[in-house]
Amino acid sequence: MSVIVKSIERNRGGPGGRGAGIDDFKDIFLNNGPGIKSIKIKSIKTQCGDVVYKLQFSYNIMIIDGESIVYEGQSFGQGYGGVDQALILDNNEQLTGINGRYGFFDNYTVINYLEFQTSQRNVSCGKYIAAGDTPFTLPAGVIYGFNGGYVDSIGTYVIEEAMQPITSITDNCPKPPLVLALSYYPTCNE
Repeated sequence: MSVIVKSIERNRGGPGGRGAGIDDFKDIFLNNGPGIKSIKIKSIKTQCGDVVYKLQFSYNIMIIDGESIVYEGQSFGQGYGGVDQALILDNNEQLTGINGRYGFFDNYTVINYLEFQTSQRNVSCGKYIAAGDTPFTLPAGVIYGFNGGYVDSIGTYVIEEAMQPITSITDNCPKPPLVLALSYYPTCNE
């Protein structure tokens, strides 16, 4: 049993041809296996200036057996300038969405501005505004994207928490179990 991916929101920004693709969701599953009950963003570290120079998320991962793990995601961007900031979410606070803009800067298409919306506040990063910038909105989720010298693009995996397992199979259910979305559910025809 594991979390379920509801949707994958297309990454917004440039093509990321100068740097590597980053995918926190795939890294989390490679490191922790399929027994993940929930993934919540715990903190966001940024380096902000004219544009978003650097971005890194850390996640609180709840495993099915009740164990809690903190996972430090990969860094987007090289951090060429700007001011370091950290958004640390309170225990009862969660990220609800991300607004931003991308456009042309220093001969590349990059993320120029991000605003992180939580259940308690909004925090922004970047300030470069140019004619032709493209605004975007992303739902909260696990982050992926591309980077080079700057944060080139970001997208989200929108996930939902794993449902509780069904723990008993009755004698009048002789069929084998059915596996759905990395989750174990016995099947019965009544």
